[in-house]
Amino acid sequence: MTYVYKVEPRTRKKFIGIFSINTWIILINIICFILFTILIYTNANFIDYIAIKPSNIMNGDYIWTFFTSMFMHAGFFHLTLNMFSLLFLGGLVEKLLGGKRYFMIYLISGLFAGSRKF
Repeated sequence: MTYVYKVEPRTRKKFIGIFSINTWIILINIICFILFTILIYTNANFIDYIAIKPSNIMNGDYIWTFFTSMFMHAGFFHLTLNMFSLLFLGGLVEKLLGGKRYFMIYLISGLFAGSRKF
């Protein structure tokens, strides 16, 4: 009697696949908060490049701030509470919806939240 052993090839885990989408969103928020805080303390005018200001948008300037404003936070305490709630609630929503849908809903919600300032 002969036995056939099936050897599975080693697969490398993708860099993105190391963490869940929710964890990546939390890490990106923390990194952006640190980066934006440093940039704003070095030059206060830099806030025009990352925060939504209706006057800038109406003039057609800094349209990308709809996206960058999603990663702005009003201080360390605000960031901590948001990321803590995202850690628990976001993980559950990601499991229910799947990573791609969760990420798309996160981005779309952030864009709509930025547009409510008008």
